[in-house]
Amino acid sequence: KLVDAAHSKRDSEGVFGYDPYKRVLVSTYKNWSEVADWAIPHYDTSIPENSELSDWVNQKQSEDLNDQEKMRTAISMVQEQVRYLGLEAGISAYKPHPVDEVFKNKYGDCKDKSLLLVSILNEFGFEAYPALVNTRERDSVSSKLPSPKEFDHCIVVAHLRDNQIWIDPTMNTSCGPLERIPTPRYGKALVIK
Repeated sequence: KLVDAAHSKRDSEGVFGYDPYKRVLVSTYKNWSEVADWAIPHYDTSIPENSELSDWVNQKQSEDLNDQEKMRTAISMVQEQVRYLGLEAGISAYKPHPVDEVFKNKYGDCKDKSLLLVSILNEFGFEAYPALVNTRERDSVSSKLPSPKEFDHCIVVAHLRDNQIWIDPTMNTSCGPLERIPTPRYGKALVIK
């Protein structure tokens, strides 16, 4: 099921452009849940033991940080220390790289950065998931046939107490209270869980 990403309310219907040509759409997926089920195996959130990433997580766990500080530390590290680099050809167009590789290399695309942030937040004890969005279609993506090809960007949804927090790890320096991190109006999101 597609859900509304935070900050996604639009003043208009959000239809972009006009296409005068007829087309036929075909999909092998019955619903959006099947698309999420397809994506789950590609988003492995486990952190390998004895890796640079596990050492970093363990070091942060040993610090006396409250939940807000832990979440802020993870977000800041991924946004500011892991460079955004989108080389999305072949399998990399839909499958993120292993999180320890992304952390070690300090670069990745939106899927890589989102999966890295989700993995760290999960290790810190937060509930967090990658979420696929369409930056052009936004809310209109729900009128399309279910398909992984309908998405062109990946963000994160995390839970802090009773708050649902939407984070775009490709944006730098998200300041302010966690509950109000600025995230573009992406509209509908497919949460990978």
